[in-house]
Amino acid sequence: PISGIIGKTQAKVGEFVGRDPNPVILNEISNIETILVQFFITENQYLSLARFFLSLENIPDPEMQEANLELILGGSSIEGVYEFTPHRDFSPYLLGGLGGWILRSEQDDVEFDTTGGAAVVGCGFFYLLGDHFGLDASLSAAFINWDEQVARVELEDGSQAETATSIEGSGVAARFSVGVGWWF
Repeated sequence: PISGIIGKTQAKVGEFVGRDPNPVILNEISNIETILVQFFITENQYLSLARFFLSLENIPDPEMQEANLELILGGSSIEGVYEFTPHRDFSPYLLGGLGGWILRSEQDDVEFDTTGGAAVVGCGFFYLLGDHFGLDASLSAAFINWDEQVARVELEDGSQAETATSIEGSGVAARFSVGVGWWF
């Protein structure tokens, strides 16, 4: 017995099918026991999913508790700062820059790396507590243009299989930071 879904017929009425010299394939049957699905989510959707998975800890069904999804977002950027009142104790500023971001997700044995460039904009302030020591606080947003995704899986023999694909997607990552600094 054969199970699966039959595809689009590739031969036309009257064509010979089979072996050489005319190897036209009549049709293909696809096995659908395991289907891998890849999709993108926004940060808000991720937070909703994270809350949902955390709530699964109270569910007695062990199969529902084993849902395994991990997401890590990281980025790096070079930013320029425009100070409105430089060389003062309190100095508000605007910032802007360019950078790169990666969203790493892992589900069961498959690892996905989604990468893209970003434009960063934001604002903040410096507050000097002495001649060279002060506080820095800022709020910024990175507008990310996702452009590639790589999927990796470790095979039974220990080797890895990897595939990459170009994608078109976008997202926003917000950041609030507070720090201390030493100015020369």
